[in-house]
Amino acid sequence: MSMLRVWLESLQKAFEKDVANGSLDPLTGQAIKGKPKPAPESLIARRLICSYGRTYNCTGRVGHVKMVENGIIRPESFYNYLTAWYNVDNMMYYVSQASFQPTPPFWQMGPQEKVVPPARPLLYCQIPFYQTNLTDTPVTVNMIEEVRAVCDLYTSKGLPNFPNGLAFTFWEQYLFLRWNLFCAICIIAFAVFAVISLLMFNPWAAAMVM
Repeated sequence: MSMLRVWLESLQKAFEKDVANGSLDPLTGQAIKGKPKPAPESLIARRLICSYGRTYNCTGRVGHVKMVENGIIRPESFYNYLTAWYNVDNMMYYVSQASFQPTPPFWQMGPQEKVVPPARPLLYCQIPFYQTNLTDTPVTVNMIEEVRAVCDLYTSKGLPNFPNGLAFTFWEQYLFLRWNLFCAICIIAFAVFAVISLLMFNPWAAAMVM
């Protein structure tokens, strides 16, 4: 998602630059004749600014609506942006190694003023993340605790997510190691106490052995 956000921010900057240079009308976002030709990124940005859901409308949006505000991608147009990113910036989509299901629909920039079709709501997505400097067990366990806390936070907000990887497979057991050891010792002690009590018919003797 950070790559999508960076891409949208770059489009927004290109659009605002061409508006400031007089290449685009500040009210409609259309190219002004006799002025320098706007960058392709600016035209894509205008198309996205005017697209939200199945609606295409530039009135009151050009110059007022930003695709990313305070680091948050505009919710009403998120799936429109996802379609555009998947088709226009396809290389970065594959570089991110993300996997979206269902796959966003095909779209390409054309001369017709039409809405960028929104992608269907995501049922499943897999997005890799990378960790460095995991040099020993305490550092790895601390990382797992932090990632789990973030996952639990967003799960509580209605976005179920599940971290996966070697670190979680082999080190996550250390999160509950103390409690599991305590339970194991208690079970073993009780079992020994019970067996000795039955064999010697004397719980006090069993307690002394313990």
